[in-house]
Amino acid sequence: MDNITANLSDAENRSLTSDDKALFSISEESYNNFAFVSNVFVTPIICVSGMLGNCLGLGVLWRDTKQQKLSIYIYLLALTLFDTIYLLVGLIRSIPQYIRLHNEHMANYIEEHMKLGSIYIDMVLAHTGTGIIIIMSIERLLALVRPFTVKHTWLSKYPRGLIGVCFFVNVVFLLPFPICFEVDSYIGASNHTVYYLRFASWSKAPMDYFQLLQTFVDFFIPCVVVLATNIAIIVAYSRMLKKRVSTLSVVTGGQQAKLTVTVFCITIMFFLLSLPNLFIKVLAFIDKEYSFDGRYKLAFWLFIDISNLFTYINAANDFAIYILVSTHYRMVFCDMYCTCRWSSADEFSSATGLDGSSERRPTSSVNERF
Repeated sequence: MDNITANLSDAENRSLTSDDKALFSISEESYNNFAFVSNVFVTPIICVSGMLGNCLGLGVLWRDTKQQKLSIYIYLLALTLFDTIYLLVGLIRSIPQYIRLHNEHMANYIEEHMKLGSIYIDMVLAHTGTGIIIIMSIERLLALVRPFTVKHTWLSKYPRGLIGVCFFVNVVFLLPFPICFEVDSYIGASNHTVYYLRFASWSKAPMDYFQLLQTFVDFFIPCVVVLATNIAIIVAYSRMLKKRVSTLSVVTGGQQAKLTVTVFCITIMFFLLSLPNLFIKVLAFIDKEYSFDGRYKLAFWLFIDISNLFTYINAANDFAIYILVSTHYRMVFCDMYCTCRWSSADEFSSATGLDGSSERRPTSSVNERF
């Protein structure tokens, strides 16, 4: 819904008058300037850099997933994959903004007709990523409080199945958006046909209820669950540190700690970057004028555009978090993409197998495996 409401046509937009004294009112000119900079410059930069980084991260995770048997690696790989596709869709959706620089009417036609498909895919990918983040958070919490039995839970035994179910549920749950919207047109002042997206005449009342349900399910519940789970992770992790007394527990705890810190950083970034969206949703419930068709709709669209940018940033930072938090991933990354770094003998040593063959292995300790 975010992208649909943020791009409704000028036919349904009434700019604010100079008498408006709303706390978050914004002029149409200011909003258009922000939208231009956001769509033409900022969004493509975030999407392109994020896709490049995530593609490198996918290579690292794919190699590591084949070696590591923990389900958390599958979740990290799936999250990075969905985020990369999400960034690609966001980049494609910005193409009409470049066409608009040369032909306003062609850009309008292309943008409005591609919305139904691109926005639906965009929402499915974004909310599937949110579901994976919630699953990872719960899995990490169970790994801390039930370290010896977590492998027997559904979260650890069926990661691919849970990811598939999460994706399928979002595909079905969000179907009302492409079904209940349609492209309409009118003749503008310059005698050109202007296209815009609107509710189908029969769907206005049902969509009002569905938007309320969708906002609660896809925004409020995930934020509350992520916040509560991460508070529990902090408490459980602090208790785990106090109980690590044996050498074996220190080695095992070191790996679990790095995994937990990585997931914790991902979920905290998700929560913080979701705050603008959560704020405008709450404000829209309090004051109906701050909605996509209310008196202060431009303020609503401004926060939606900011939240979309933050969502792109959240999807683009996966690789950066992996590299910054994990010593192991930095080593794997350098081994895959910066082979010259490991040319010195003191970084890698040769280890001879039972069959007499020799393979290169890092000299790092077990604690540095992640």
